[in-house]
Amino acid sequence: MRPDGSTIQIRAAEPREFVQLPVDLKALTEEERRHRLAARKLKVKQIKEDIIDDNFDMDRYAQLWKSKDELKAQSKLRSSNEDAKTSKNKMAEKNSMKKTAGEAVDEGAENKTVEKQMRVEKSRVGAKKNS
Repeated sequence: MRPDGSTIQIRAAEPREFVQLPVDLKALTEEERRHRLAARKLKVKQIKEDIIDDNFDMDRYAQLWKSKDELKAQSKLRSSNEDAKTSKNKMAEKNSMKKTAGEAVDEGAENKTVEKQMRVEKSRVGAKKNS
């Protein structure tokens, strides 16, 4: 490296580092001096808190370790649960309509029948799975 800042390329067996000489702060302008002094000051480290996104859904990857038969049975079970939920919602709508009409409704009995239907569907799917 020459005193004017230009460089000359020389072939060498090993790569060499440039020697950087210390800078005379008195020779710099006021703006350059402030900039260099600011760069020397200790900077406050900001502590980053890692946000852990715990939305892992094991069912999304279930096909990797379950057999095809198990997956079919599970999908049937889900569809039967969804059907039971929709029938439960329909019954709730009917109940609200009956209540508005002034008829007496035994909600507990209807809810029990829906739950019983759900259990029967689950047992059917389980019996098919085991056989």
